[in-house]
Amino acid sequence: MIAPGRIQPGVWTILTPRWRGALARVRQERKSRAKFLLLAFTGIGFWTAVFGVAWRVLRYIQKVQDIGPLLAGKMLSVILLAFLSILLLSNIITALSTFFLARDLDLLVAAPISWFRLYLSKLGETIVHSSWMVGLLALPIFTAYGVVFSGGPLFPFVAMAAVATGPPAP
Repeated sequence: MIAPGRIQPGVWTILTPRWRGALARVRQERKSRAKFLLLAFTGIGFWTAVFGVAWRVLRYIQKVQDIGPLLAGKMLSVILLAFLSILLLSNIITALSTFFLARDLDLLVAAPISWFRLYLSKLGETIVHSSWMVGLLALPIFTAYGVVFSGGPLFPFVAMAAVATGPPAP
């Protein structure tokens, strides 16, 4: 039990060792320029390929008379459903490993931290670890939609905000 007058550490304070460890690994890996360049070129190549395929498909669909925009909307629905499925599976697997198999769990449970702050820190860690891939994959696809349907330069950010907030209430 935690004493009522005691000041609790914030969620960011609880996560500080994890982020500092990740930052130290990035700094250590950055010394290897060849590995960083290979990873950067692979990522840029993958993004370019995903954007190119999505752009070609959407340009073809856009030219179809009468049902082109409807077909593009249905394709976007299928893509979002696939992202939701990937996120669901990834969140379950990551949550199990973050909440039950983490190495720092014994230390955090023994620390004078309220259960709610511990839960919030583990929840934030789970969200970041399980969702980064979908966000990176969605960016070139949404950008292709914005380019083909003239969404403007801020379209990817507006699309990401719309996906993050969810559908409007009926």
